[in-house]
Amino acid sequence: SAEQIAQTRLQGPVEFPCNNFDGLRCSFGDLNAPLGVQIIGDSFARHYVSALDDILKNKGMRGEIGFALGCPLIEGVTYLGRDAEFCKRARDTELSRLKESSSPVIIVQNWERYSNSSVTLEGRTGIDGGRFSVIQEGLERLIEDLGATRKVLLIGAQVVMPQCNLDRARSLPAPLRYSKPLQCAAKDRGQARQEGSEINAMLREIQNRWPEQVSLLIPVETFCDAECPVWLNGLPLYQDASHFTVAGATYFGERAKPSLERFLFDSFRAP
Repeated sequence: SAEQIAQTRLQGPVEFPCNNFDGLRCSFGDLNAPLGVQIIGDSFARHYVSALDDILKNKGMRGEIGFALGCPLIEGVTYLGRDAEFCKRARDTELSRLKESSSPVIIVQNWERYSNSSVTLEGRTGIDGGRFSVIQEGLERLIEDLGATRKVLLIGAQVVMPQCNLDRARSLPAPLRYSKPLQCAAKDRGQARQEGSEINAMLREIQNRWPEQVSLLIPVETFCDAECPVWLNGLPLYQDASHFTVAGATYFGERAKPSLERFLFDSFRAP
């Protein structure tokens, strides 16, 4: 039925609204409008396609995203995993594209994946500082390279649900009755805050260094009330322990709308 088709789409990949795919990037929002924002990052960056699509359409703006799954697209930072060469090529390609524009930039990564044990900065490891000092220095270099007038929004630690055994296929509508997965319990907001505290503190240091240029959006403060939901109106907001469905990304976008609009439209009013 039409209702089941709509439910299926809401449980689909988070880049569902994307159009005009070109390698690692695609466009969304108002495709005939001027470029309004660029997103860069790994698979977590794709959440913000669904989150921003309606906002950009309503304001007559086009968005672009450049992403590489499992890769830190940060200045000088190299991933030490098996996809190191792919990640390095993706980083250089997408950062070059980013620097050709003057539009606002949203940077989103699975920060926890890129602790000092898994990344280097131009071959250097163990940079003095916290557990994420390598990625912090790379981010600071990127912000400096983008220039003092370029507005940047950093997205903090994702709210994750490792306690859930999510099965997307069993959540989808089907023509015959079958056993649905159990709806996983929500996470306490205080626990989610604690889990992301180290990453969010690191990003806040960066934001405090460039308070007029860099904004910070902390997902736990937007996505969660007393608890952080996993299901809403019978639909899963996650497709696995950490990645949103379209429903989850859209829900996040609705709650983050004031912050996202303020970042986007203050950027265009800036001198």
